Amino acid sequence: MPILVYFLIEALAFWGVSRLVGVGWALVGIFALMLIGALAASPALRSELERASSGNGTVGQFAGGTALVAAGWALAIIPGYVTSLTGLILLLRPTRELVRKSMANSLRKRVEDFGVQVYDASPMKRRSTSYGTFGDGSTVIDAEPDPSDVDIENWSRDARPEDFGESHK
Repeated sequence: MPILVYFLIEALAFWGVSRLVGVGWALVGIFALMLIGALAASPALRSELERASSGNGTVGQFAGGTALVAAGWALAIIPGYVTSLTGLILLLRPTRELVRKSMANSLRKRVEDFGVQVYDASPMKRRSTSYGTFGDGSTVIDAEPDPSDVDIENWSRDARPEDFGESHK
C-alpha cells in the first residue's frame, strides 16, 4: 500500500508541475533535479569527511551524517519531484543535523522503551523486598521509644562475649 501512495504523490506532483510549465519542461525539470542531486552529493560527503578529519563531532555523528548523505544522494537521483527534492534537502548540512538528532533521539527512546518492556516481562519485576504484613495492618509504630527498647539498645551496645555463655576458642 505505501508504494501506491508514493506513486500517487509523485504522479500528482508531476501533473501539477506539467500543468504549470508543460509536460516537456516538467520532464526536463525532473532530470535537472536528478543531475543537481548527483552533483551535490559529492560536496556534502566531502564536508562530512572534513568535519570528521578535523575532529569536530563524534564517530556516531560522522556515521549518521554520511548515512544521511548517502540517503539524500539515493533519493535525489530517483526520478520524481518529491523524492528528488527530499534528497536535495537531506544533502544540506543543517537539515542533515536536524534529521540526525531527531533520529538519534527517536532511537534512544525506542531502546529505553524496549528495556522497560524487557524488565516488565522479566522475573526481576516480580521480585519484592516485602515479606508480607503483620497483623491487620492497623498497628502504628510510635516515634517515641518504649523504655524496654532503650534497655535493649543499651545492653546490645555494652554486650560482651561472656554475656552469651561459654566462649568458643
